[in-house]
Amino acid sequence: MISWIIAAYNEEKRLPQTLYKLSNEYGDQDFEIIVSDDGSRDKTYKIALAFSQAHNNVKVVTDRHKGRGAALRNGFKATRGEVVVFSSADIVIPRKYMAKLVKDLSNYDLIMLSKHVSGSIGLNESIIRKVLSLFFNFLIRILWQIPYRDTQGVKVWKASALKKIMPKAKTNGFLFDLEVVLYAHKLGLKITEVPWTYTYTPGSKVRIRSILQMVIELMLLRINWQKTSFYA
Repeated sequence: MISWIIAAYNEEKRLPQTLYKLSNEYGDQDFEIIVSDDGSRDKTYKIALAFSQAHNNVKVVTDRHKGRGAALRNGFKATRGEVVVFSSADIVIPRKYMAKLVKDLSNYDLIMLSKHVSGSIGLNESIIRKVLSLFFNFLIRILWQIPYRDTQGVKVWKASALKKIMPKAKTNGFLFDLEVVLYAHKLGLKITEVPWTYTYTPGSKVRIRSILQMVIELMLLRINWQKTSFYA
């Protein structure tokens, strides 16, 4: 089974279309959707709950607003699949490509869909956003000496591997994505990055201001990690 976790905060506009697309794309597969509401102030929770009442393979969990990382941790508690996907509220991966990813996962513990590897195509992506994203990931590679070019995108996990990491990852915000990759790397798990075609849609929560804030949080995370056993 594939467990697809959507971390959602104030996504009343984008979430319905994504849920319908996912349901149509994977409706007859061994597939579940977990919408993890991060204390939304709009109708996100009500929309997700209504959809779950009409679709047996959709679950909804909610908690007070803490951030993407907290939402993904909360959603993971509800999963049943051998494959777990970390996603945002505007992402739909074609069934044919997901089947390839699941097949490839037999050789890996984590497959990251990267915006910055050869073959990736970004639709509606501004030059400023692309440059800031490249700069952010450059900082990550410098600060942690890891080879991955994009730690913040969609991730496809082998559930057995992810269970080893989730108790360790404590970050609540967007840098949770980086933290789980760091732990996976430290534990010697098999990780690969693959290209994909991605689209930036209206309502995206990641803006220039968000990226700058993430850079500040990145530096704080680096300082905190110096105090852990990561480098032991």
